[in-house]
Amino acid sequence: MKRLIPILLLAAVVAMFKLLPWWGSVAVVVGLGLCLKLFAWKLVERLMLGAFKAKGAALAGADCTLHGITRTTPPKPDAEGGEDGEEIERGPLRWVHIDLTVHVPDGNPARTPFRLWDATELTLVPVDAKAGPPPDGEESIGRIAGVELHRDANWVTLDEKLEGTQRIRLHAGVPADVEFFKLRYYFEVLENRATVQR
Repeated sequence: MKRLIPILLLAAVVAMFKLLPWWGSVAVVVGLGLCLKLFAWKLVERLMLGAFKAKGAALAGADCTLHGITRTTPPKPDAEGGEDGEEIERGPLRWVHIDLTVHVPDGNPARTPFRLWDATELTLVPVDAKAGPPPDGEESIGRIAGVELHRDANWVTLDEKLEGTQRIRLHAGVPADVEFFKLRYYFEVLENRATVQR
């Protein structure tokens, strides 16, 4: 069957040049070229979205438990001496430590080849954010400057990817008017297991 497709396509091209006037053949070729260009663009877009979806699948169905939010100092200036984004569009940032446990469902490793997740790629998003590709215009409502891992009753700077359920602490800057938020990891949105108010 697969061998028959090229033969049929060749026959269609020959018939097109034999049966249509020259301008009709040109119009068909131009139309096919435009369709291929559009199709190729959609294919590239679908491949890119598929890659991000697959990477985010490490936290598919995950949720989190918020242990606490405490005020802290801003991060030190970066190596070039800049403040590295002390303000975002909503105004100056209030710096906090967000202590939470990310609960990854036990069945996730069997459903995806991506078992590891990178806590430095979490973003703070509005509470009405939904799982799936972020809609146009959805912006982070804060900035995560660093991540620490809870290991042996101590907080250690995270320098590795994580697997499964982990307790982490985010060093985040949020605008003063933001009280509630969710975490996004690519196409996955982590819900709080319980509503925690500060």
